Amino acid sequence: MFLGFTLEGFGLPIPMELLFTWVGRMVYLGKLSYLAAVLVAFGGTLAGNSIGYLIGQYGGRPLVRYLADMLDIPDETLARFEGWFHRYGLSTLFVVRWTGWGYAQLTWFCGVARVSRWRFLAVAAVADLMWAMVWTFAGHRLTRWLHFVFKPAVLLPAGLVALILVVYVVYRRLTRVHRPR
Repeated sequence: MFLGFTLEGFGLPIPMELLFTWVGRMVYLGKLSYLAAVLVAFGGTLAGNSIGYLIGQYGGRPLVRYLADMLDIPDETLARFEGWFHRYGLSTLFVVRWTGWGYAQLTWFCGVARVSRWRFLAVAAVADLMWAMVWTFAGHRLTRWLHFVFKPAVLLPAGLVALILVVYVVYRRLTRVHRPR
């Protein structure tokens, strides 16, 4: 589990919803406490974010320079981007953690822009801990709901109602008389 969250935190396209459903199932089955599940998700994600930051810090800058030269982006534009990132990058990182879109890539850019490592870690830790708590809870609740829904006493009547509705809709379509216009 830790490895999955680390890879997701680094930026590999691993669906975190599946990871949290798995963690929630382990909590539901009693194989993992809620606190342990949150710590696994938090620790793995923060480790992945830190790897992304370090890669951005040590390897990202030369790559950005190379791409900027290829695309004829002037140094002033890069300097303005870096200035913007120093002003708004960490608050953006905190907000984007909740959307999931581009979060790992922002951790790379924090490294590229050489945002203070300790400020980065502080913001990422708070965002990741809150995120892990909410999504672990959601994964646990989803698992509880799925265990309730997939019991024969619930699934059989729901399946029969769905079957009756499908048969009714098909019957109505087949017996419908077409009126000339």
